[in-house]
Amino acid sequence: MDMRRGQPFSDLGGEWSLAYTLDPDLIVEPTADALRSSGLAVLRAKVPGNFELDLVANRVEPEPFVGMNITRFFRYENARLWYFRRFEAEDRPGMDAVLTCEGIDCFADIYLNGHLLASTANMLVEHVFPLTGLLRGDNELVVALRP
Repeated sequence: MDMRRGQPFSDLGGEWSLAYTLDPDLIVEPTADALRSSGLAVLRAKVPGNFELDLVANRVEPEPFVGMNITRFFRYENARLWYFRRFEAEDRPGMDAVLTCEGIDCFADIYLNGHLLASTANMLVEHVFPLTGLLRGDNELVVALRP
């Protein structure tokens, strides 16, 4: 049953930005400004999507299903990733705002406007996080994936 039917919603799928490091211990403040100034490469990404396919789309890695190219991706097993984007939304009187993640990777920390909103540890369930009172018009969402 689609509980959202008839309710206003914003689809945050589509174009996102992605920063990553092969150093699983590197910590960067979870904001777009900090990620862009960290020295990490910032790539275009698609959400919903897949990190490895984002690497291919940005020509960082070759097509994984050709020859032995798949072996090139083993080094990313413990990579730390940050997907981020801005979006417009404000609280509406009488409405409860939520963020619904239908397939977020297992271990992730979700930040809204620089503040930890939630952490996940299971990608096989839908996650719904309340946003009422947290939206400020111009918002920034960062999903930090942990190895």
